[in-house]
Amino acid sequence: MIQQFKILTFITLIFLFASCGNSNNTEAGGNLSVSKNNDSISKEENRDQALPKIVKGKVTKSLTAGETSEISHIYFEYYELNSDSPIYVKTVNELISKIVQNEFEETDKQEITSDLSKSYFSKILTDFKETFSEIEEEYMPWSMMDSIHISDQYSDFVHLEGFTYSFTGGAHGNGYESHLLVSKKTGKTLSLSDVFSNKKKLNALVDQYFRKSMGISANSDYQDEGFFIEGKLEANNNFYFTKNNLVFLYNSYEIGPYAIGAPSVEIPIGKIKDILKLNLN
Repeated sequence: MIQQFKILTFITLIFLFASCGNSNNTEAGGNLSVSKNNDSISKEENRDQALPKIVKGKVTKSLTAGETSEISHIYFEYYELNSDSPIYVKTVNELISKIVQNEFEETDKQEITSDLSKSYFSKILTDFKETFSEIEEEYMPWSMMDSIHISDQYSDFVHLEGFTYSFTGGAHGNGYESHLLVSKKTGKTLSLSDVFSNKKKLNALVDQYFRKSMGISANSDYQDEGFFIEGKLEANNNFYFTKNNLVFLYNSYEIGPYAIGAPSVEIPIGKIKDILKLNLN
């Protein structure tokens, strides 16, 4: 069964959330848009107070062109940085900085930083609004949002999840979901070879479980089923772990047309334990 993209959920959120403006939305508060992580958020709040603090919040800007208007949001989480912060804290914050700048800033010059704050995210939206103000009135405003979540429940690594959605006119909007794992020991963003010891077995499991979820036989050609894939489906670098599964996500247009959505592959943890290099505790 295809796991449909979150576009409808996030479109709803864009129109339900009121503009922050100068409201009492502090950095320590704010609602998060990624509901599937509520359990992990609760776990984070109950962990040892000595662990790096995760700051949560949101910023909003209204965009107008002619008689039309839209709202752009950033729902953010980042680590509170200090002189004693572990190396991975700086890495995660820099990745967040890079993600939001890639989405909202139209410039080749990026100033990646680990020193994040609510004012940092607000400035990105302010700059985006100024750029937008130069668009001719006959064009539709951009409805755009970024959501960033940190899952710090694992002893070996941090899971950084990003989701962005934008509508700039046309038949439909576009969204993109990313998952990155960062080593707590080295601060390095982990690749497939860092996490798994046998890529051949991993790829075989990805193809097997994807075909099973989609109802595609082992001998069927993917292109006959409407996908772009030649041969077998392989693991990509967009993966994460849940309590019971290893999940690979393929964004829209990555392996098939927009109508297919953003399918995912869920592999039971028990099937990859013998090739897994990480501790999932």
